[in-house]
Amino acid sequence: MDMDTNIETDASPNAPIPDEKIIGEKESNGGRQPLYSSKKGHSKPKRNSCNTTQNIVNVHNCNGVHFGTSVTVEAKTDKKVRQKPKVMTELVSKLTQNEDTLTLEIRLLVKKYVGENWKDVFRILGYSEGEITQVELQHNVYGIGEVVYQLLIDWSQNKPKEAKLGKLVSALWNAGEVDVVEKILKNFPLK
Repeated sequence: MDMDTNIETDASPNAPIPDEKIIGEKESNGGRQPLYSSKKGHSKPKRNSCNTTQNIVNVHNCNGVHFGTSVTVEAKTDKKVRQKPKVMTELVSKLTQNEDTLTLEIRLLVKKYVGENWKDVFRILGYSEGEITQVELQHNVYGIGEVVYQLLIDWSQNKPKEAKLGKLVSALWNAGEVDVVEKILKNFPLK
């Protein structure tokens, strides 16, 4: 058999798959080739060129493991730790009867040492929740100490007959701010 002879083939393209139909022809090197699409009128879907990666991490017997940018902190605050209320001493009892007006030093001391019950103190002094919130919104940029200080000034100016050291000490004690009362006793002993 001679290798120089050109052999022609009678091969034809594959027949369409039953759910496809011929929608046209395209030119190629060896002639025309049919273009197929599904019966629904859609051309064949292109392959997705998106590469996906999946990481599997097994974590056992660990606390506080963090993945990603979000952080969720779960705190169990079912019950507050309650300390036994301190018994009011004779000095504190005398201080609650004091009729002196509030001085700058006392306001600054209360501002510095009042704790988480500061709202309760002002509720006892007769402020509504709305009044407390208004002052808090106006002055919270400077911290809670400034809010407390402004409320004490407001109390002294708007209710001068009520704004006495004894009433403030009583409110502090009843709200659980015992340490502030002890600071007042230490820094301003009774006469």
